Amino acid sequence: MKAKVFFLYACLCFFLAIMSCKHEPIEPGNDTPNTEDTTSTNTDTTIVTANCNTTNITTDTIALILQAKCVLCHNPSLPSGNILLDNNTGIEEVGANGRLWGSVNALEGYVAMPQGGDMLDSCSLAKIWAWMQAQGYAWPPNTEPTDTTTDTTNIVICDPSIIYFNTQIQPLLQSNCAISGCHDAATHAHNVNVSTYQSTMQKPGLVNPGNPNNSELYEVLFETGEDKMPPYPYSSLSQEQKELLYNWILQGAQNTICEGETCITENQTYTNDIFPIFQSYCIGCHNATLSQGNLNLTNYSATVTVANNGKLLGTITHANGYNPMPPTGNLPNCEISKIQAWINDGTPQ
Repeated sequence: MKAKVFFLYACLCFFLAIMSCKHEPIEPGNDTPNTEDTTSTNTDTTIVTANCNTTNITTDTIALILQAKCVLCHNPSLPSGNILLDNNTGIEEVGANGRLWGSVNALEGYVAMPQGGDMLDSCSLAKIWAWMQAQGYAWPPNTEPTDTTTDTTNIVICDPSIIYFNTQIQPLLQSNCAISGCHDAATHAHNVNVSTYQSTMQKPGLVNPGNPNNSELYEVLFETGEDKMPPYPYSSLSQEQKELLYNWILQGAQNTICEGETCITENQTYTNDIFPIFQSYCIGCHNATLSQGNLNLTNYSATVTVANNGKLLGTITHANGYNPMPPTGNLPNCEISKIQAWINDGTPQ
């Protein structure tokens, strides 16, 4: 009996000794533990690349990485942050502008992703970095314009009798149509891309200059059900916006460009000055029906809240730590100045 007890005691001690040993994890396919790290360093992070194959990384490779932790919140049904990661075009867009790298590394000025603290592992980060290098994506991203000079010799002062594409039509299309998951460059649903003048005019029948009633871009505004544009839950265009689009097409649907003679920032009010800016650039995604980011800019009180806490100005100036808005580009400097002046004056209604 004593011999059996001793034997069991010896087995237990042996088992505990085995369990107490610490081993480095072995990567699948490796025969030896990872005992030495090889690192690749950039200005913001150190990437562990030991036992991680970072050669021949393609966009398809990155898509597989993002599929597990990112696509659930960045797809056509739920395009959080107006970012689509379920297709290569969307992935390459955020790769080129730096938002992918900044977010997955939780760097200053970017929203940490994935949310909830379940960050990507070091090998996935190494593959993303290798892919960025292969694609030629600069880090930090080059946000400076290629040509910073301004030619003032051909500036056209806005004529109230003319509908201008750059100041009136393009903001309307970008806020209501050229949004992620719909008719932007990345998604171009139904082969319609209205993110630029050239892409808007490219599809036959979408815009027939001089004939708005025979232009699909105008006709769909009056459809019902699934054919209605913008679709639910996006708000319909106002009568004023519909007339603006109608008259632009009627005038020939030209790529008309103008600049205001002066930028008036005095005595700005929400109703007369600030709301019209939001209506052109923001209301498509921030209204009572579709309040992305829990923000309804058609509501004065809600707007004052984000104005006073700094979120409004931070997003429209693309400041560090804020999601840049509008996601398709920048507000004109004059519009930003008006909003800044309105906030400084106490956000009068």
